[in-house]
Amino acid sequence: MSEPAEINMFIDQKIKDAMSQNQNEILQSIDRLMYSRLDTFQRSVHETQRQLSETQMSKIQQMNPENYVFKRKGNEEQFKFNTKIANNMKEARSLLTETTGNNENTAGAMMNISESLDILIHRQKLIKLADQSENGWRTVTAYETHSLADDSEDEKRIIRAENKASRKMKNDKKFKTRITPYSALQSTRFSSVNQ
Repeated sequence: MSEPAEINMFIDQKIKDAMSQNQNEILQSIDRLMYSRLDTFQRSVHETQRQLSETQMSKIQQMNPENYVFKRKGNEEQFKFNTKIANNMKEARSLLTETTGNNENTAGAMMNISESLDILIHRQKLIKLADQSENGWRTVTAYETHSLADDSEDEKRIIRAENKASRKMKNDKKFKTRITPYSALQSTRFSSVNQ
């Protein structure tokens, strides 16, 4: 072969190698781009499904407040009101989670919402306790004053609070209902004799 033919073959081979390398790089770039877009899309779909699920769960909880039948209407109304607030806060929290950048205000809002939800959940528990108890809110007051016990002893605390409130209520009734029964009988007897 002649020298120019060899040079042409060499140049053609180098061009083919360069084109092949460029094609491989382009395919790898497209592959990374597709993977990145697909990953972002999957996260978006997953987050949307999670939010939809949370919204549906809160709607279901609104319609069915744990099948609990309240004895006192005031407690039921307060419980429903608190449930609505809690559901709105959960939806707000999920919306904030979706749009979260590394913003301190968003983190602060999330923290406040979480604390508020904890307070509401605790209040809901107290409302149910007051509703179940014969002594109503006196039991809750006794329960709240002994906040040093652990959560593991929560049941024992409720029973002790119930007993304490019951004793206090009976003691209060004892002093309130003491009527001198003879004075009522004597006044009617004397009034009929004098007439």
